[in-house]
Amino acid sequence: MNWQKIMWLALSLFAAQFAIGFLQGLLSSPRSGVSAFFIGKAASLVVCSVLFGYFAARNPVRPFAHAWIALFLEVLAATLFSLALSPWLDEDLWVFVLAEWAVLVAALIVGTWFGKSFVSRKGELADA
Repeated sequence: MNWQKIMWLALSLFAAQFAIGFLQGLLSSPRSGVSAFFIGKAASLVVCSVLFGYFAARNPVRPFAHAWIALFLEVLAATLFSLALSPWLDEDLWVFVLAEWAVLVAALIVGTWFGKSFVSRKGELADA
């Protein structure tokens, strides 16, 4: 286990999720409703998939295990952060939190698969 790379990925995911959530809250109006929700989830899926893919391409040894540990650490940090801020924020519906976790799991699967397949495909290219 490469804990330094796992921590890098977890912190990168946390920073990306924080930035996306901040921009979503800053740029959306109360009337935007469902469209802002889906735009935020789509942005999260793309950005986090790229992060997972980049990590898997650079870490070919057990990329799924490393990615799951990093995701667990990111969710733990995000939960602690939101609990610390909960007195000042509105109460979130757990449905939105579960939707974000589902997006993160999908990003893990898609991004790590692409990153892993990129590495295996790179090894198969002929030196022509």
